[in-house]
Amino acid sequence: GGAGRAWAGRRRRAGLGLLAIRVAVFPASVVLARVHGELGVPGWVAWGRVPLQLLLLWWVWQVMKQR
Repeated sequence: GGAGRAWAGRRRRAGLGLLAIRVAVFPASVVLARVHGELGVPGWVAWGRVPLQLLLLWWVWQVMKQR
């Protein structure tokens, strides 16, 4: 996944794989944010993951578009 970003020829495929992983993990981050107290996770950590996931999605998309 991440190592494929280094080569321009593989950047798109690696980016698609990383996007798929980020999209798959996003619902789990939302669930964690909603039930963080039951799991003993600090609220700032649980809620901080949600915008972080969105930032990582954007970052992967930007790198994937580079030629």
